[in-house]
Amino acid sequence: MTDQPKGFDAYFADKKLKSQREKAQVDCKSVLFLTKEEISELEDMRARALDEYCKEYGICLESKDIEEELAALPDRLKLSDKLIFRMSDQGVLLAYALVFCSWPKIEEWTIEQLYINPDYKRQGLGSKLINQIENVARTAEIKATSILSAPKRPKAESFWKTIGYREQEGFETQVFKKEL
Repeated sequence: MTDQPKGFDAYFADKKLKSQREKAQVDCKSVLFLTKEEISELEDMRARALDEYCKEYGICLESKDIEEELAALPDRLKLSDKLIFRMSDQGVLLAYALVFCSWPKIEEWTIEQLYINPDYKRQGLGSKLINQIENVARTAEIKATSILSAPKRPKAESFWKTIGYREQEGFETQVFKKEL
């Protein structure tokens, strides 16, 4: 019997982890219907994600109070136009994204925020969650999705480009868009 490479166990464990995440469930609802417990769970995960980002990149992103972030809207939108997509596995919040419906155009959606639980980063959760958002958008006959990304971050830019988004010119912040 030959010895397996030292990295094999780590590789297999990683693949097993990723395959277990395939069971993760994604739900979607209006931010209007979030309970206080759900908001608290989002706030805890978001704080950990932002803290981890600050430690990793040395860039500490300013964050609003979670209630402010959930209620923040562009002109002409109502709170019922803001959705939250949450990914969970066995009661653990893995990731979430906030989405503006019908903005900047009626036939488009904009992903305002995407947060990944730091305990589960680099496991493909972001692309899986974005894929689910795009599937729901297509069902709703949405023609494109966009992401606002500020400040410019090379890893974020690479992520969005890898999953098919293209940088849009002429904006103050970095904007990526994908035709559906």
